[in-house]
Amino acid sequence: MRTLLLLAAFAMLAWIVIGSVLWIGEYGDPVIAFSSFWATLHSDWMLLILVTDMVMFTIAAFVWVATDLRAHGAPPTQIVAWLALMLCLGSVVLFVYLARRAPPSASAPATA
Repeated sequence: MRTLLLLAAFAMLAWIVIGSVLWIGEYGDPVIAFSSFWATLHSDWMLLILVTDMVMFTIAAFVWVATDLRAHGAPPTQIVAWLALMLCLGSVVLFVYLARRAPPSASAPATA
């Protein structure tokens, strides 16, 4: 499972880098690219809905990761570091976190 999660992280990172380079390359300037994205976001309701949902999912992931790190005794600086990395790289860091996370103990009771 860890190998699959790390492969997913690598594939997503590659997609983010390649897609970003191609996207900015189409506009020739990052400022123009972001300006176009902002204009499109404000003119397309479905895109706005999807981005809003993505933001809500990200907040839920932040809460889960922070809670999980706290439950595993991580110091506040480590929690902040993971959340900062997630803010910058999104699902890439979440996949890495899940890959390095200790598996649940076989003797621990399952929670619903």
